[in-house]
Amino acid sequence: MKKIITLFLIPMIALSLVGASYALWSKTITLDGTVQTGIVDKKIVSVFCSDTGIDPGYTKDVASCTAEIGIGGDSASFILDNTYPSYNIDVTFKEKNVGTIPVKINDVLLTLSGPGGTVSIICMGLPCDLVTPEMEVHYDDNFGVQIDPGVTVANSVNMHVRQGAVQGSSYALTVKERAVQWNEYPAP
Repeated sequence: MKKIITLFLIPMIALSLVGASYALWSKTITLDGTVQTGIVDKKIVSVFCSDTGIDPGYTKDVASCTAEIGIGGDSASFILDNTYPSYNIDVTFKEKNVGTIPVKINDVLLTLSGPGGTVSIICMGLPCDLVTPEMEVHYDDNFGVQIDPGVTVANSVNMHVRQGAVQGSSYALTVKERAVQWNEYPAP
């Protein structure tokens, strides 16, 4: 008789456990809460031209360079005035990761305006050169380099007035970089 009761109880206990497991497995659970995500943001914090008086490589002060940060710190602009063929200048801008997530520079938009019109190019890696009959612009920094929150990095651009330029001309270069979250940067 004990055997029959034992044989009857074991399957009943097993079926009860299976039923309870299935009931718990198929229940809907609702969670209510707030999720805080990070911020992806960088700002240009300073700009600099290498021509601060006497033209680089020369003994006279003919051409000039003015640098300014765009509205909101999203771009840097460099204006060259009274230029001449072979005028060569390095411009630098520093940018800071003001977000909470590491970022990488994904692409850069270079826009050059001058007597020959306006030309733009989007670079998604190096080399990044914008060449017109009047001007050569060479961007050479920080593609794919991780910039941690609170860190400031320097970027440089070389501008060279070519022989096709008209003496005394003015040019404006705008540099705008787009940063992405560090893990969204495409692998090379």
